[in-house]
This record gives sequence, structure tokens and C-alpha cells, in this order.
Amino acid sequence: MQICCLFCSSYVFIIILLQVLPGYSENVEMRIVDEPTSYSWQTNFNSDTRAGLTMRVPPSPFSGPQHLQRLDKRCFKKTLKKYEYEFCPFSNVTQREVGSVWNSFHGILGVWQEWKIVDNHFSAMHMSMGEQCGAHPREIDVKLVCGKDNEILNVTEPGHCRYEMIFSTPLTCHQHSMLVYPALTKHLQHDWDQLLSEYTDEQITEKGYNKGMQAIFKKAGYIQEFASEESQHKEEKPHKAGDSETGKRFSSLDTCIEAYESLDRELKQTKAQLQVFV
Repeated sequence: MQICCLFCSSYVFIIILLQVLPGYSENVEMRIVDEPTSYSWQTNFNSDTRAGLTMRVPPSPFSGPQHLQRLDKRCFKKTLKKYEYEFCPFSNVTQREVGSVWNSFHGILGVWQEWKIVDNHFSAMHMSMGEQCGAHPREIDVKLVCGKDNEILNVTEPGHCRYEMIFSTPLTCHQHSMLVYPALTKHLQHDWDQLLSEYTDEQITEKGYNKGMQAIFKKAGYIQEFASEESQHKEEKPHKAGDSETGKRFSSLDTCIEAYESLDRELKQTKAQLQVFV
């Protein structure tokens, strides 16, 4: 009985309060706070809230071995651990954080810029100017390896916001498929031959040779104007015909002629093998 009376009294008090303060009986618009919180909800937030990702810079034009044009205008996805990666050769690489994560990351790791060249081989596709990461934008190198399928194999982060992707494709299975020389025009091949001849005859230094190679790669569109000589050509150290494996000079004219003839035969054999790309 006492509980019933207490309930009735409370009810009457609420009615009187609403009559005295009529403003509180009106509908009040709810204020929505559009800021990230630390709530540990189990709701799935995988919906693409950034479907319209925008590249900070336009990708460079296609360059490199012509048979890789089969990869152009295509994209390949792969989920590794808690991230989904999408690799669009000669365009960009994106990363999306998957799972029940609030305010998850979805952005561009890098935009196609240029090739990294090591020992006359296209060693990696360099993509830079990705999403900002502290004071620097993200960047990623994509290494193409031989495989039966076009597939993303692995992604690592060897440095802070600097990534490396391994991508397999049957287009790189031929032993000469990633050589730089056969991908050049006849004119630039001639420039390379002339430059190597001058270096072999000691008309130019190794630094001059590397600078000349950089100019050839720029003309071909393989590297950009802002590429540093150290990053592109520190590994370009051609062997002179007059140098032995230990770096010593030839002891006589006969040994020099013998080495020259050996190099000439090797060069002819290499050019013959490269005819498959012509």
C-alpha cells in the first residue's frame, strides 16, 4: 500500500512539473557529435567511408618492358592479416584496415613514379607521394617476381611508413624479361654502347658513366628528374675491359687483347639472345 502511494505521489509531482515548465515538454533536436571515440563497440565498420580516394599527384606514364603493359589498367587485391591491399600497376597502391576497428585507415601508400634499376635490371616499381605520415608521405616499392599467377604475395614495412610489396606474375619468368637494355629504343641503345665504350677506354670516369646512364634512363622515362644519383646508380659499377676481378690492370698487351676478344664474343652472344625482344 505504501509503495502504491509513493508511486502515485511521484506521478502527480511529474505532472505538476511539466505544467509549470512547459518548455521541457517540447521536442528538442538531438546534437550529434561527429568525432571519433574510444568506444570498444563490436559493430563492423568496414563500409568504405573513403571510397573517393584522391591521389596527391598524377601517376607517371607507362614505362619499362613492353610486355608489362598487360598489367596496366588492372588492379589486384589481397588481404594479409588485418589489411587489404590493392595494387594497380602503373597507377597506385592502397591499404585498407579490415575488421571491427573504429576510424580504421584506408589510404594510398604510393603513386606510380619511376623504376629502380640495379645491374641493368628493372628491380622495383617505386611509388611515392602517398598519404601523409608525420612529416613525410608514405611510399612503397613493388618487386615483381616470377609466378604462375598475378598475385600479391607479401607486404612489409622495413622503415616507418616505407613499404615493400612482392608481386608475382608470369610476365617476369623469362630470364631476360626485366633487362633494361632491350627495352630501350635503338637510339638510346646506341648511346649506351657509346658511353660504355668511352668508359672502357678510360675517356670518362665511373662518376661520368653513372651520370650518363642516368641521362639515358631519364630520356627513356624510366626515372624522374628528381631521382637522386645515389638511389638510382650507386650499384651501376661496370667492369672495365682492362680490370681483373681484383681490380688490377693487365700485365701485357696480349692479355688485354685476349680479354677484349672475350668481352666482344660475350657481347655478341648477349645481343643474339636479346633478339627475342626486338
